[in-house]
Amino acid sequence: MVKEQDAYDILGVEKNDSDAVIKKAYRKLAMQYHPDKNQGDQEAEERFKDVAAAWNVVKPENRKKYDAGEMDLQGNAIGFGKVDFSPEKMGDLFSSFFDEKPKASKGNKDRSSSAPDKLDVRGELTLAFLEAARGTNATVKMSHNLEMNVKIPPGILNNQTIRVKGKGKTYEGKAGDAYIKIAVQEHPFFEREDGGNDIYLEVPVGLDEAFAGATIDVPTVHDAFEPVEIPAGLDTDEYTVTLEGHGIKGANQHVSFKIVVPEASETVDPQLEKALKSWRKKSGFDPRKVLNQSL
Repeated sequence: MVKEQDAYDILGVEKNDSDAVIKKAYRKLAMQYHPDKNQGDQEAEERFKDVAAAWNVVKPENRKKYDAGEMDLQGNAIGFGKVDFSPEKMGDLFSSFFDEKPKASKGNKDRSSSAPDKLDVRGELTLAFLEAARGTNATVKMSHNLEMNVKIPPGILNNQTIRVKGKGKTYEGKAGDAYIKIAVQEHPFFEREDGGNDIYLEVPVGLDEAFAGATIDVPTVHDAFEPVEIPAGLDTDEYTVTLEGHGIKGANQHVSFKIVVPEASETVDPQLEKALKSWRKKSGFDPRKVLNQSL
C-alpha cells in the first residue's frame, strides 16, 4: 500500500524537477523493484507499488492537480465523495455516456422514482498496465458496502467505465446496475497511445550489440518473448521492428531501440576504452557531422 508521504519523496526527486527527470527516476526505480526481478520479495513488491502509485499522480496529466492538493497519493480527487452522482444531477451526463435516454418512455415509470434509495452502485478499480492489457478477474469494493467480482476484458482503457447490468441494489423486484471506473497505471517500458491496441516498446541494447549485431529476446505484453535481430551498425533513428499480432487483442507491438552505456559509477574496461579511442582516431568518424553542417 502507498504510504502517506510525498510522491516526489517516493521517487527521490525534487518538486521543481522537470517531467523528463521525474519519468527517468520512475523508470529506474520501477526496473529496480519490478516483481519479475524480485520474485518472492514482499518488500520489493510493496516498494514497486509505491513507486507506480507515486508516478501515477505526478505524471504530466495529473501533476498540476496533485501539486494543487486536488488529488491524493491514491489518485483520488480530494473531496470526490461529496459530489452528487444521483440520477437527477448526473442523468444527462451518464445518459449520453452510455447511450441511454435520460427519460423513461411513455407508459413506463422512471426507475429512480420507484424506490426511496438509488439502485445503482459505483466503485473504482486500479489495474496494473499488464492486467489491463491482458484482462483479469478482480474484486471491487462498491458503494453501499457492497463487494463484487468482475471480469475485466482485455484492452480496458484508463478512465473507462464498465457497466454491469443488474448487479446493483434491489428494491421491489427491480435491480440497479453497477458502474466501475477503471484507472490503469503506466508501465515503466510498455506504452499505449491514443487509446489504440498497438503497443510501443523501447528496448535497451549494449554498445557491443549495436556495433556487431545480435539476436535478442524482446518481451511482449502477453508474458512471452520474441527473438529480434539487431543489424550490425545499428541506427536507432532508422531501425524499428513490428511484431505482428503481439499487441492487445491481436494488434501489433512496435519495437524501437536505445543504445545504453555503463554509468559513470561502473567500471569501464580500460582495454575497450583504448580500442575505441584508437578506432575513432583512425576512422575519422564524426557523430555530429550532420549537425554541424546544418549550422
